Amino acid sequence: MTSRPILVGTALALGAIGLALLFAPDEVLAHVVGENASPAIAVLTQLLGAAWLGLAYGNWTARGLVVGGIHGRAIVIGNLMHATTGALVLLRHAVGGAPLAVWAAAALLAAMSLAFGWLLRTAPRVPPPKP
Repeated sequence: MTSRPILVGTALALGAIGLALLFAPDEVLAHVVGENASPAIAVLTQLLGAAWLGLAYGNWTARGLVVGGIHGRAIVIGNLMHATTGALVLLRHAVGGAPLAVWAAAALLAAMSLAFGWLLRTAPRVPPPKP
């Protein structure tokens, strides 16, 4: 398996969620914390959306590169650190009785963590040339 499906999948997922967080933070927060979210939380939500859009764009632009093992290590390590720490933080919060949206985000980040951990530990496979 090449790294392309992982990079494209994470780019699309993070991009879609990032857009939602950036342009509709109040609506997203209503599902996560209820209607009484402070304006400061909405600003932090938009900053998270901007960060996820940036990470999504980095993954999208790297989709054609050889990534895995020692190749594209910065992309893999950056994604791995983000996904692992994010999943652990969300799981810690979710165990206390969080809404389904928090569990879904934790599951997404955990899957990303496993995928990028796999990419880090395996040599890249270059797709065959197209005729």
